[in-house]
Amino acid sequence: MYIYRCIALVALLASVGQPQALRQRNKHRQARPMDKSAPSQPLSTRQGDVSSSCLEAGQEVSFELITGFVYSSADDIIDSKIGTLLLGECIEFCRNNPRCQALNFETGLCVLFKTAAGENSASLAVSQFPVFTLYAQKVCLRSGYPVCASPWAYETVPGL
Repeated sequence: MYIYRCIALVALLASVGQPQALRQRNKHRQARPMDKSAPSQPLSTRQGDVSSSCLEAGQEVSFELITGFVYSSADDIIDSKIGTLLLGECIEFCRNNPRCQALNFETGLCVLFKTAAGENSASLAVSQFPVFTLYAQKVCLRSGYPVCASPWAYETVPGL
């Protein structure tokens, strides 16, 4: 059984000053009971269009967060949002763009990519920037799992 937890500190960082639209959406989300009869399926998809794959499989689109890492794939950048101060805003830009598969976020800059590190694992590296840097990629979650109030489902800590 897969257990996903929201990391309290990261959730707090994303919710502070969260835009009204995100607060309203999260306010109305409710946890759903787990469907124990659902067959085991991979919870994440890293190849192709994750949003379409999730919808076809009846799954929900969410995000895996990796703190302190950046994705380097200049040819795959689809958009840059300068002035993005909140991680939740950056994630929503990606969630609402069907071509977006992953993002890099640092305070003031959100970069959207059409590929994810799962496809190009050599392109994900420890950040050398002196600022708070995050990488996030779209994942599919089986319906029936409790919904996290934050814009992402879980955080991965590489090397542990």
